[in-house]
Amino acid sequence: MADLQHPEAAEKNGRSNGSEGKQSEMSTEPHKPGFLKKAWQALGLDLKTVIIMVKAGMPPAISLAAYQSSTWDRKYTTIGYLVAIMSTLGMCIMPRAKFTQTMMLNIFFVCVGAAVSLLQLYTVVKARQSSSGPPRPATSGQGASGSQQALGYSGSGSTVAGVWLFFSIYVTNALRAARPQLQFPCIAYSIFSIVASTYAPQFATTAQIEAFVKRLLETFLTGFGIAAAVSYFVFPMSSRMIVSKQIAGFLKLTQNSLRLHQSYMRSIQPSNHAHKQMVNGDKKEGKPVFLPSELSDEAKAVKNNVSAMAELFGKINIELGFAKREVAYGHLGPSHFKEIFKLLRNIFLPVFGISTFIDIVTSVKEHKYAEWSDIDSEETVEAIKDIQSQEWDEIITISREPFGRLNEALQDGVNHVLFTLNFEKRPKGPPADEENRPYSEASPGDPEFGKTLEARMQEFHTHRESTLKTWCDKKGLEVPRNFWNDPKQKISIQDIVASRDELRMKHNQQMLYLILYLEYLMFSISKNILMMVRWADGRVADGTMKKRRVILPGIKRLRRWIISSFSTEDSDSDQAIDTANTVYVGDSLKARKDPEHLEPTNWYERWTNPLRTIPKILESQSSAFGFRAACATMSIGITAFLHQTQHFFVRQRVLWALIMIAISMGAHAGQGIYGFLSRTLGTVIAMVVCIAIWYIGDQKPAAVLPILYVVICLGFYVVVKFPRLIIVAILSTISSILMIGYELQVQQIGVKQATSNGQPYYPIYELAPYRLAAVVAGLFIAFIFTYFPFPVTTHSTVRKEVGATLFILANFYSCVHTTVNMRLHLGLKETEGDTTSPSGRLAHARNKVLTKTVALLSKVRESSSLSQFEPTFGGKFPKQTYDELIQSLRNMFNYMALISYATNTFVSDETSENEESEWLTSFRAFASDLDLTTQDITSTLSLLSSSLTNAQPLPPYLRHPHSYNLSEKIYKASPDLLSVSHVSEPCYAAFAVLQVASSLIREEVEKSVKLVRKLVGEVDFSFHVISTGDSGESSAAGSTVALLKSKASSGNGGEKERAKND
Repeated sequence: MADLQHPEAAEKNGRSNGSEGKQSEMSTEPHKPGFLKKAWQALGLDLKTVIIMVKAGMPPAISLAAYQSSTWDRKYTTIGYLVAIMSTLGMCIMPRAKFTQTMMLNIFFVCVGAAVSLLQLYTVVKARQSSSGPPRPATSGQGASGSQQALGYSGSGSTVAGVWLFFSIYVTNALRAARPQLQFPCIAYSIFSIVASTYAPQFATTAQIEAFVKRLLETFLTGFGIAAAVSYFVFPMSSRMIVSKQIAGFLKLTQNSLRLHQSYMRSIQPSNHAHKQMVNGDKKEGKPVFLPSELSDEAKAVKNNVSAMAELFGKINIELGFAKREVAYGHLGPSHFKEIFKLLRNIFLPVFGISTFIDIVTSVKEHKYAEWSDIDSEETVEAIKDIQSQEWDEIITISREPFGRLNEALQDGVNHVLFTLNFEKRPKGPPADEENRPYSEASPGDPEFGKTLEARMQEFHTHRESTLKTWCDKKGLEVPRNFWNDPKQKISIQDIVASRDELRMKHNQQMLYLILYLEYLMFSISKNILMMVRWADGRVADGTMKKRRVILPGIKRLRRWIISSFSTEDSDSDQAIDTANTVYVGDSLKARKDPEHLEPTNWYERWTNPLRTIPKILESQSSAFGFRAACATMSIGITAFLHQTQHFFVRQRVLWALIMIAISMGAHAGQGIYGFLSRTLGTVIAMVVCIAIWYIGDQKPAAVLPILYVVICLGFYVVVKFPRLIIVAILSTISSILMIGYELQVQQIGVKQATSNGQPYYPIYELAPYRLAAVVAGLFIAFIFTYFPFPVTTHSTVRKEVGATLFILANFYSCVHTTVNMRLHLGLKETEGDTTSPSGRLAHARNKVLTKTVALLSKVRESSSLSQFEPTFGGKFPKQTYDELIQSLRNMFNYMALISYATNTFVSDETSENEESEWLTSFRAFASDLDLTTQDITSTLSLLSSSLTNAQPLPPYLRHPHSYNLSEKIYKASPDLLSVSHVSEPCYAAFAVLQVASSLIREEVEKSVKLVRKLVGEVDFSFHVISTGDSGESSAAGSTVALLKSKASSGNGGEKERAKND
């Protein structure tokens, strides 16, 4: 339920990281909030969250209150508690489109379950009759199911029922693992099948089974109906509303990123903060050792905010599909939301690139620390620090004013979009900065604001050009030949003895291009925000925002909706009961060429080819999970089919242990002991709370039900605010409904009727421990079968997910490589949305892989955080190595996305009236014969993915992608092409981004190879010729031994062996 949390909550979390500096600037100290306000803020409550909590508690409360009616209890008898449970599992708090899809699937699966149960019970009755003959009237009566059923035991009927239960659970859970969007429908089907199967051996006639299945089906559908009524009529919440809030939250996070980045730029001034980053360590051989400290608070705030943006971007991509499919009454249509998502993606890429600037600065510092550690004189090091402080202060002082004015304009630009598209209400009265705003400038929300923003951007561009040229002329700078290929260019120790001016010049050169890199990202952000401002103004101009209208999705979108309901698609935690997102990396990772079969050529081969899918399905991971879940269910369910334990099963309500297995067992149950303990703790809390509710309400329904309603609302607070604990919250809620619902049922129908089904009556202080024991037994069995017969742990999940991330990064880089070649060599600009042209299909594939990568990186990071709770046997899990590898993959993706975005600058817009610049024409003509990117990286990443996914060692003598010395070639061919005189060209800075990012990708690939080698090892076919002869003896007395080694070296051992061999 991650996206059910108010989308601005993430923005508030990110904003809090940079709020200290802002609060310090306030002239007056604000009034201290009271206790209630502090508690409200600490809980993260807002109106949206309270509405969701209030809405979530209504269906079970309505169901339990309705049971107080005599008509209701006569209809549902002793299984009326299922109404409340199914109304809870209906998840009425889902957005409308998602709820509609889930509810339709719930109804479909339950109806199919009823049909299958009729067939199952019919076969059970026939098996019973074949072994014992037709039942006699004296041997039947009302049983635990609430229907007339046979009271004698039938071994044949029990056997058939057990086989049906195993088969149903196997098929349902295999489908649940293969299609995560079917989680709730599969759970509903499993509960229906478990209830029908466990009661099946007790029926004697077809009339009995028809009455039972009918009552059971009515119970489920009634619960779903109550959930649907609450969802549609009580605080209705559409997917469009959720998407609008998420878009607003994303834009707010963009504003926060700009503010935090400005704070970070102030914090990295050497005169203010550099000495805090430089830590003097112990002396090594009489030399001081400089150790780089951790990231500053400002840098961490920037990275955390960008991570929140990435997570929200992935959620928008998933929720957008539902928003475009629902019927609505509003301003924006499906095509408008699609355009907004494209504009957000264009803003997201350069904002995402800002975090790479932090990595570059950190890497440069680490290289400098390594150099300073080799300097004997501490005075020399301090002199270098002073030089760098002066130069950095100078360039920051020059850039601070234009950066600040542009930052303010971009903040206003985001507000203009929010106000114009009605994502936020425009505040009444003049803006807070109205007094400081020039008279000629428009405010956010005004029709002429776009011109104001464009003027601010032109002012920044003009100031940037003049300032950089003046600064370069003052310093006498030109582009160094090797800078582009090595942005972290070292100052050699021999240059320390050079003059102070020469040392200053080297540092100035490095500083200049870091500023160029950063300014390109800032200018790209401003350009894309301006595009979004113009697009929003266009929707006002064409009348879209003037009046509301009925918006229909169209037949094509509805057809896609139906297909996507049963096909493999990306999902989030709202569609699946598992907390982590599900991302499909593509068929290339699954559909492999079969080395044992050629392509079918005749009619017989084509006709028999589909038969091969049967063993593929049976050997799949989904089938393995289904078998595991079926075994877990039958390990307890067998007691319902044995003569000696059948009475115990009914009497002690063991049925709920089976239902807990159906709810709690997941396909990736890697949470292990953490999940088991947390769910058990949640059930214990539910037991204690239920006893307290029952006696606080003095056992009166009118007093107990309101208190229970409040408790259920608090349980869904956990669902909304802590998605990782969603299963814990649902299990606790259902346990509370079971305990209180049973006591209310006994009060309504009487002890005599309540015990007529063979189940003794227990007061709540005895019933609660029994319920707890049944639930814990189910949870414990689910936990056991997580590790038996072989463990499905978070450790293996992290390894496979990191391997999948490497694979999809290879896919993304391949798309980027083709895109760069198309733009630089052919000068083609793709048209997004045009799937008929090759360039349009390339853009569609690249954007699709980009969004999948963002979601997959978030998922693998969450899985890694859960791995610390997993018990290990033997050696420790290398979490630090995996975390370093995940961070390397994230950096790699950032640089790839920047390359894809930056090369847009090298393509002229055909609709533009301006002619292509002479510099761009010359550069593209020269670069058309060069390979700026290499598919060697694609091959390396694919190889790393295969090795890590299959836990196989890397091949020997693996070569890293070579570094391409492009700037050296350009300098030799045309020295003027990289002159500082072209610094005003947008492509000039884009070329810097391209080369810096390319070199950093190669660095990250090398780092990833080392980390993967450390995890899986490397095959070593070393051949050593060792001479054992003594130099003092004759050659005949000497001997030579040839040693051939063939092994898979692992980790550091392999590295030591290679070093020894060298």
